[in-house]
Amino acid sequence: IVIDQDIAPGSNPIELPLANYSLHPLTDETDPNNITQNITYSTQVIVPNNKVGEYNLLDSILVDIIIDDMSFSSVEGYFSQDAMTDSNVIELDTDIKLEVARIDTGELYIKVINKIGIIADVEFAIDEIFDTGHSPMVETLTLSAGSTIELTVPLKGYSIEMPSATPGAIQELHYVSTISIPSDSLMTLTFGQDIDVRVEMRNLSFSSVSGYVDSIIVDIEPIEQELDALPEEIKGLKFDKVDMTLNLDTEIDIPLYLELKIKAENEEGDSVVLVINDRLIPGEDFYIEDAEDLINIFPNKITAEGRAIADGYGSISASDVVVGKMLINVPLVFNLTEAITLDLAFSENDSTALPDTIVSIENAILHADIFSDFQFEVLVDVFIAKDSMAFVEDSTYTGPVIAFDTLATLIIPEAGLIKDQLIVMDEKIFDYLDSTFFIKPQIVLNSSLEKSEVHSTDSLFIKLYGTIEALIDIDGEDEEGED
Repeated sequence: IVIDQDIAPGSNPIELPLANYSLHPLTDETDPNNITQNITYSTQVIVPNNKVGEYNLLDSILVDIIIDDMSFSSVEGYFSQDAMTDSNVIELDTDIKLEVARIDTGELYIKVINKIGIIADVEFAIDEIFDTGHSPMVETLTLSAGSTIELTVPLKGYSIEMPSATPGAIQELHYVSTISIPSDSLMTLTFGQDIDVRVEMRNLSFSSVSGYVDSIIVDIEPIEQELDALPEEIKGLKFDKVDMTLNLDTEIDIPLYLELKIKAENEEGDSVVLVINDRLIPGEDFYIEDAEDLINIFPNKITAEGRAIADGYGSISASDVVVGKMLINVPLVFNLTEAITLDLAFSENDSTALPDTIVSIENAILHADIFSDFQFEVLVDVFIAKDSMAFVEDSTYTGPVIAFDTLATLIIPEAGLIKDQLIVMDEKIFDYLDSTFFIKPQIVLNSSLEKSEVHSTDSLFIKLYGTIEALIDIDGEDEEGED
């Protein structure tokens, strides 16, 4: 810079804008431990000719240079300084408040835009993300002048560990960027710009989570229970109390809210659906009370399906499911509100039990020993027929109607014991006794009370046996006898 300026006696301030100038200092490297840089200037005073003036030969011209508010737009040189650090946060946008989470999928995307032309190493660290060796996540990038670097780090297998999992709290990952500048590299820096570091977490999902879970849906594998233990004879009775137990097995230790549909179906096409919305405590069986509506259609199959919603503190894995089995506790307590007829199976009786010497039956008496637990009167009809088809309902049968007769009608009073009740047989029954015959009992439960109960422990015991008076042939002679 060269300045030509006329000066008058006294102070002569001169202002020079330095914008768009460049600075090239002189470097003194005599002492490697104390390198200095400086700017030199010189002043030349020229006195004009042919002008009269007065001069004080003992005085002088003083030049003082003052530089104020100097800044640079760019600098070329070698730089030695401490590492620069910048910290920021990534907010976790999830309803789950994590304590520990194993990452299943996701990437950490880092983009560094070098706008100042620096040559540097950038170390990027996140305090709350750990690798499989439980070391904090650290990634290093090397910047060249004017470069833009993009880095995608797969996060599968990493884990996130947070200090707390308070519901409603904002959870943040804290990351630090450390920029280290080498002191032995010549570089040109452009000021007024910066190094732009952008960080994103993409496609994040977890294979397992511990913490506070808010409304994660877990599928319940369908449960199906075949039923073949209900005897046909009790159809028509209404169960008074049936308890069902769902034994649900899962590794989830978070409280679950069940949304369950239980459906009972019978062979006639009838169905009943029971909807359950209730909490399930992990490790405990789920009891369904008052399930009698499901059983009162005498189903051959019961299915349960639905989902569980995890909500609360605990641990859950992406592979977790809820599986289980269904237990049905039927204490066989029935409500008897109207007469119920129970058809029991028929049995075959062989006439060869009678001696061949019988010529004719003159009289027959049926003996009955009876014990009843029922708390009301029971009516028992005993039917007799020569062909079992008399007791079989077969729509394909087109033969003649097969007759049957009533062998005995027993009126059994409220709970008690009857010993040797006698029933005189009608003569028409005699015709059945000379060949194979079939007997079928039919029980009618009929309480005079508005509501009576039948318990699983209630029993009815009937023993029937007979005596006959007959004409027998001994050695070819007819003789009256009794057997």
